[in-house]
Amino acid sequence: MDQHPIPQNVTQYQFRLIGDMTIKQFAFLGGGIVLAFITTKAPLVPALFRWPLAGLFAGIGAATAFVPMEERSLDVWIVNFFKAIYRPTQFLWQKKPALPDFFSFSTKNTNAPIPDISPADRNKLNSYLESLKQSPQNSIDKFEQQRLNQIQQIQGGGAVLVNSLKTPSQTSVQPPSQFAPRTAQNISRSPTPPAFQTPKPIPATTQTPNPGPKIPPLKPIIPQKKEPQIKQSLVFSQTPPLEPKPVVVEKAEPLSPPINLQSLKPEQPAKPKKSNSPQYLSDVQMPISPDVANVVIGMTLTKDEHLLPGVILEIKNHRDIPVRAVKSNQLSQFFIATPLKNGKYTIEAEHNDYSFDTITIEAKGEIIPPLKIISKEVYQTTTTNNQ
Repeated sequence: MDQHPIPQNVTQYQFRLIGDMTIKQFAFLGGGIVLAFITTKAPLVPALFRWPLAGLFAGIGAATAFVPMEERSLDVWIVNFFKAIYRPTQFLWQKKPALPDFFSFSTKNTNAPIPDISPADRNKLNSYLESLKQSPQNSIDKFEQQRLNQIQQIQGGGAVLVNSLKTPSQTSVQPPSQFAPRTAQNISRSPTPPAFQTPKPIPATTQTPNPGPKIPPLKPIIPQKKEPQIKQSLVFSQTPPLEPKPVVVEKAEPLSPPINLQSLKPEQPAKPKKSNSPQYLSDVQMPISPDVANVVIGMTLTKDEHLLPGVILEIKNHRDIPVRAVKSNQLSQFFIATPLKNGKYTIEAEHNDYSFDTITIEAKGEIIPPLKIISKEVYQTTTTNNQ
């Protein structure tokens, strides 16, 4: 495992420039010696206190420079002492109202000042715009320009143009008018100055409106559902009346038994009932001896040598620790795949309806012959019907 260096305070490292002292240590030591020298030469200090004060100043300077306490110099302790004395130990919190940010926004003038353009620059701009080539106009633009010119001429001359723009007429059916049609006067389109004429008095005539034919108000028609009645009347009118016929009672034919028809589907034989009949042991059913040493093979049987499947067998070593667990198959046979180590083992068999004795075997590195695990009870006959 690699050894890592101990972390050191590199940022506050001070170089030893004056012998084995840093500049800070030299300043504290020199300051103490200077104060001690001044104290010895000061005439205001009595002679009895000069040398003790001088020794005190020199000792304080030397202690500050060379005597650290808990990895801190004496000057740090003195500064921390005065800070702890004059620093307040109790603080009072007072909530100050703070205006939310969305209330303290200031609107800015987004309207940019319009630059002043001198008349000379404006004339240059107009002359430049007039000098630009105009794009070719199509037939619609020319027609629109002609109409605009006509409107400007009419408005400038003071004449009134009636039906200058023809709109597509819509055919509508109107009642014949009782008045003679008025003839339209031709109005010249050329602008002519209006002639001043003295107005003539026009007698006031009142025209009585021609009352048209009175139309009686229409009453709402309520639809009535009469379709079923109409259909019923039509049906009765089309079908002639039927004469009642006498009731004739005919004698029923004697009932005959149904004829048995042969089905095209072949009949399936009935399923035989499955019964748990006892199976006897024969020499053929006995498992073959294993080819590997220390491999256990055998069968589970009842007391009268009937096959007994579903028996759980547990093989334990001499410390009573299970090392193998197998279950007999439908042929009541059981076997283990891996050989056992040399030693003594016990075989315990379990079944819901039968009980077994504990069997002891010994593995010596030789082939173990097939075993017969026989229960204490005889075979119990149970029959189940499977349809």
